[in-house]
Amino acid sequence: MKTLTMFLFLISFVGLWSLQFDITYSGFTVEQEAAFEAGCAIWSTIVDDSYPLRIHAQFVPLSNFTIITIPNLARNFGGANYPDVWYPTSLARKLGGYEDIEEEADVDFFLNSNENWYYGLDGNCPANSMDFVSQIFKAVPYALGYMSSFYVSQGYGSYGMLNPGILGLTTSFTWEDMEGMPTVYDTFISTPMAQFLTDPTFVANPSLELASLLTGGDIWYFGSRGVECNMLQTPALYAAEFNLARTARLSMEEYQNTENASGVPTSSYGQTTRLPSPIVMGILQDLGWDLTLYPLCPPPTNLVGSEQADGVHLSWDAPETDFTIRGYRICVDGGAFQATTGESYILPSYVNYTSIRVRTIYSFSDSYFYSSPEYTDNDENTVMPIKDLTMSIAPNPFYNNLEINYKNDATSEVKLQIFNVKGQVVYSEYQGYVPGGEHTILLNDFGSQETMPNGVYFIKLSTDSKIAVKKGLLIK
Repeated sequence: MKTLTMFLFLISFVGLWSLQFDITYSGFTVEQEAAFEAGCAIWSTIVDDSYPLRIHAQFVPLSNFTIITIPNLARNFGGANYPDVWYPTSLARKLGGYEDIEEEADVDFFLNSNENWYYGLDGNCPANSMDFVSQIFKAVPYALGYMSSFYVSQGYGSYGMLNPGILGLTTSFTWEDMEGMPTVYDTFISTPMAQFLTDPTFVANPSLELASLLTGGDIWYFGSRGVECNMLQTPALYAAEFNLARTARLSMEEYQNTENASGVPTSSYGQTTRLPSPIVMGILQDLGWDLTLYPLCPPPTNLVGSEQADGVHLSWDAPETDFTIRGYRICVDGGAFQATTGESYILPSYVNYTSIRVRTIYSFSDSYFYSSPEYTDNDENTVMPIKDLTMSIAPNPFYNNLEINYKNDATSEVKLQIFNVKGQVVYSEYQGYVPGGEHTILLNDFGSQETMPNGVYFIKLSTDSKIAVKKGLLIK
């Protein structure tokens, strides 16, 4: 058994903590550990928490499951929002008033040892393999509370009666009998008429009626942020033939081929996903987590404006993003003025302004106000676009030499820093003032240094107005 404490580098954006991971592995190879950490790291800059998420991971033979995630649970602690409701211990610790047992894991990951796993980090999973990084990435929200305790057996539906023994599993932590009490996620599950399935005055637990609701094709998620992150549409949940992995989670029929696909428990061979589900991010906020969403929301680029008789004619380019762009918000002197779905807009001539910014609208947030391009009213009527900065690294994983390629839109003061997983600077190089264009930094023999052990590193390039960060994996 090997214990790895992975303190992921805090990327400073709005001054919040990033999620850290303390992982205990049982029987993992170096390649498997690297893939596990890559799946976790995707959430590191999204979820804000000053405490590490303690994970115990092991391979076991599983029937009909690729991965089973069992969170450690707590109830009736000081910071709990609801009495007699189970919270994952990681969330209980964040909310406060919970007496933490540091020796226990927050969650156990059971991975199918009979699965044909692909451990590559490149996202090029073969058609006959299951992408390991994607499965870990999808499982982290379960550890944070996106999990239900609903169950159907012998015609009766129930909640708060699950036990790992049902699956023949033994957790690394002491499992406490749920005593018929729901998880915090369960409390948001409802009929279309906002009749909540954990309301004993609506439906008994256990009961035939509850089984009918769970399998009748008509249950929904009624948390405010989850609804907001689905463009104000109530998220549809799986409610067909009972399935322990799927029931009361995002519906495959609704979301499999959308930006919310990673929130659907079902997985396919050859499928890769690295995109956080907007609905799941909203669910995590409903549960009590704080998220930093701005880094996921790139602003428009190449804003151009011209004064004409009928007003200011604005046009811009869509940002590069895997999320669905829902529109653009025109902001005048710091306040929202109008929204549009196109990539152009005419600000009427009667509107007085000092500055105009254009923000990208996503289902879960807008692009950050001060990163969005700006048009200002001055003598020259000049456009002041944001100075963009893009970066890539190769190879990744790297073994010895590292090549850093970047592009800046205008002359900028450039600084390179590399951090280890503890947030310590292991390399720093001042590039000076660099003209706009494409540039390459070569670090020869970088990985061969004795002070550079195998593991995850963060390559950070900064200018006077932008920061770009890439994760690199060193394997000697």
